[in-house]
Amino acid sequence: FLSIASHELKTPLTSIYGILQLQERILRGKKDEPQSPEQEKQRSYLKIVIRQVERLNELIDGLLDVSRIQNGRFMVEPSDTDVSPILQETVTSRLNVIAQEAGVRIHLDTPDQLVAWVDPVRFEEVITNLGMNAIRFSPEGGVVWIKLRSADGGIILSVRDQGPSLPEADRARIFQ
Repeated sequence: FLSIASHELKTPLTSIYGILQLQERILRGKKDEPQSPEQEKQRSYLKIVIRQVERLNELIDGLLDVSRIQNGRFMVEPSDTDVSPILQETVTSRLNVIAQEAGVRIHLDTPDQLVAWVDPVRFEEVITNLGMNAIRFSPEGGVVWIKLRSADGGIILSVRDQGPSLPEADRARIFQ
């Protein structure tokens, strides 16, 4: 059921996403053309809708992953991967935009290079999920700290925010 529902939801969302991106390009116009306050307002609303469609796509991808896990088809394909550029790109291209809209700053601390045995796609998902949660629960004007370092032959990715703490009762089951 999850697999079928996810695929059925993805089809219209893909069309909606394409139309929204086209509309955003049309509103953006040429770089040297001045934009009216009304056009700027429309573009900002459109960006919000585009981000929400992207969020829906992420939720659907999560449902597909649950379906794959239940059916024993979830694939993790680790390889020696330089994880620093993955972290930097994810923060720069995705999380910073969301943080700015939420009035939150991101402080990133990562070495220039750090090779680890990870699945690069799943690693990016981890960064995105932890970063989005930290932004979502941070107060306006707050800071999210994201740090990557090597330790004991592995890596440690830590994400800290200024939002409310997770209740003690929920901490034991958070990674189940």
